[in-house]
Amino acid sequence: MATGDSRNGNGADAATGDGGIQTVVTEKDMQSLRALEGKLLTTLTLWEDSLAYGDEDEVVPETERIFFDCDLYLADRQLLEVYGASAYFDPDGEPLQGMEVITEALGELAEGGNVVAEVGSDAEDGLVLVFAADDEATMIMAVSGWVLSTWDELPDYDE
Repeated sequence: MATGDSRNGNGADAATGDGGIQTVVTEKDMQSLRALEGKLLTTLTLWEDSLAYGDEDEVVPETERIFFDCDLYLADRQLLEVYGASAYFDPDGEPLQGMEVITEALGELAEGGNVVAEVGSDAEDGLVLVFAADDEATMIMAVSGWVLSTWDELPDYDE
């Protein structure tokens, strides 16, 4: 897992995907997103800052952050860029809080042989991803915005 600042691993500006960042799951979007179900999470790139905090007048301390942006590199060269995401271990629980906790949990997700077990939407038509390993749910990710595309090459973590 790597961290970055404004560009995805393929050098494309994150905010200029096909049609821009999607924020509401439509029926058409759901058809495309459901194709991700069963795909192995190959790796991910967690960004240092989240668009969710871009308009804040005051800086939110890292220990209080619940939102993050990352690129999810999936099998079959599928790339899902997620923005303003929050992660949960329990669907009825609170989101993970603090960048150290989030980074550790996402690192385990990337290294744990996880697949996208389910793609859905919440009451506000926001994207929800459920990850699983060995048929056991490992993480739920609520996503405020996303861009679905393909990746050309995996990020190089030696840089």
